[in-house]
Amino acid sequence: MALDGTNREAAARQAGMDRQTLRDWVVRYNAEGVEGLRDRERPGRPALLAPELEEELRQLIEAGPDPERDGVVEYRVRHIRDLAPRHFGADYSRSGMQGRLHRMKLSYLKPRPIHPKADLAAQEAFKKTSPG
Repeated sequence: MALDGTNREAAARQAGMDRQTLRDWVVRYNAEGVEGLRDRERPGRPALLAPELEEELRQLIEAGPDPERDGVVEYRVRHIRDLAPRHFGADYSRSGMQGRLHRMKLSYLKPRPIHPKADLAAQEAFKKTSPG
């Protein structure tokens, strides 16, 4: 039994989709069977950084910068952006790198860093002798 316009509308509503989507699914099912209903590869711009290189980027970030080589004591997004083209040839915008870090479950917000030449013992002694 073929569905007329009213029945298609009701069937689509029951399935939680619009009529055009239901029609597209019917056409795909008739042409390819159940396989035609599986998700297909979506077109789009390829990622700047190949997924297999994410772990290498993560290791570079987690290792932190070398103050002598990099001139900084902590990585910020702009520093990580500088790493990407040097190591991987991937030139990200600031928001693009923030998105990449988010997808990698890395935070680009960090607590204030401790300078490598900081005298922790002197800081503790100061805390003990200062009022407050």
